[in-house]
Amino acid sequence: MTPYSRLVATIQDIRRANLLFLMQELESELGAQRGVAAELSRRTQVAAPFISQFLRHEQHQGGLERAMGDRQARKFERGMLKPEGWMDVDRTIAADWKEAAILDKLRMLSDEQRQAVVQVIDQFSRPSTPLPPST
Repeated sequence: MTPYSRLVATIQDIRRANLLFLMQELESELGAQRGVAAELSRRTQVAAPFISQFLRHEQHQGGLERAMGDRQARKFERGMLKPEGWMDVDRTIAADWKEAAILDKLRMLSDEQRQAVVQVIDQFSRPSTPLPPST
């Protein structure tokens, strides 16, 4: 048995996944895939080469993998109007940025509010009862 499980996401894995969600969100906002990294760089004041290298797991001088520190994570949050700490929350269960945004909203609800949301979702997910044949 190894002490490290690949099922456990590291902070770098989480930040990388959240960066991809930010890019998907921005792509949707811009209506195009082209220019997303440049716009993200402009909004966050994080160099475009860093974004690219971080996403590609590239190594920097010294052979260590490019890592996103707290300072860069906070820049992404401020530039994309996310609350502080947003880059550090694991959303890897989400299929895309829209689902991640829904999960974020659910996390802000009280237990009672969450129960009400679940009831509404359950109503939508029940198979509809077929109408009796008309005579």
